[in-house]
This record gives sequence, structure tokens and C-alpha cells, in this order.
Amino acid sequence: MQTLRKILFGLLCPFFLFTSCLGEGDLDCDPVENGLTIKFLYNINWGFTNRLPEVLDFIDLYIYKESGELYRHVHLTKEELVATNYNYYTILPDGVYDLVTWMNNGDCYYKESNNTFADANVRIVCDGDYNITENTTPLYYGYVDRQSDDVYEEENARIEIKDGKYTPQPLIINFAKNTNH
Repeated sequence: MQTLRKILFGLLCPFFLFTSCLGEGDLDCDPVENGLTIKFLYNINWGFTNRLPEVLDFIDLYIYKESGELYRHVHLTKEELVATNYNYYTILPDGVYDLVTWMNNGDCYYKESNNTFADANVRIVCDGDYNITENTTPLYYGYVDRQSDDVYEEENARIEIKDGKYTPQPLIINFAKNTNH
């Protein structure tokens, strides 16, 4: 029996020595070194101050594989984000991902099929004659912060996870208000 324990210990020990992150919520996992940390903010306003705490109800984050297939949808409440100082941490397999982020995407908005990146659209619910019958809540869309305007217009929020992490950390997603609201 002792020999069997030694063999099992010898086989399992290297696995634990070479893995620093086991998954979401792993307390021993340093988000600066591993995985992906997303910092959310909203500073596109007259004062250029972070007004996210004032406007946030919830955030929907859609993570798509490079193939366009939905990998994960995460619904983050205000309470969850306040508790993490408006950060979200996750572990993703190595690869390229497209992120779609909506804030306060409530019932007055129709969500297209979110199963593929190409269909990740939102539009205002209206009657059959394209009339808006109610006052809609403000809608905000997220984009990768600190990109020039010409890059922003041409590029999706695309990230690459390499060797189990995204560099540089954190990824900053800033929100802009949909002015067509």
C-alpha cells in the first residue's frame, strides 16, 4: 500500500508543481500573471472621469472564438463588479478571441442570435411600423480603450491568449453611450 501511495504521489506531484492556475476562482492564481483581467470604465463624458458607478446596472460580456462561435456569455451585476472594483477575471485556453460588451442591455432592446460573432447585434424593440413605443434605457457598448480613432473604427475588440495569459494586463474596456438611443 505504501508503494502505491508513493507511485501516485510521484505521478501527481509534477502536475501540481507546473500548474499555477487551475481555473476561475482559484485563490492561488495571480491575475496579473495568468489568465485575463478586464477592467471596465466609462470616462467618455465632459469631465473625462470614470462615471461607471453612476450608470451601471449590469454588463453582458460575450467571448467568441476566432471561428466566430460563442465561447462564453457572462452576465455581470453591479454588485459583482463593485465587489471586484469593476474588474472581471477569467481563464481562457490559448487562442484568439473577439469580445462584445454591452452595458444595460435591457428588455427594451432586441438581441439577435448571439451564438455567432457575426450575429452579435442589438436593436431597439419597436412596433410593426418601426415606431418606438416606450422610453428606452441608455445603452452602452464596450471597446478596447487607448486605441486611436482610426484603429478603433477598423478593429474589433480582439485579444490573444498566449501561454495561458493576456499581455498587457489588464485589458481595459471603456464604454461609449449609444447616441442613437
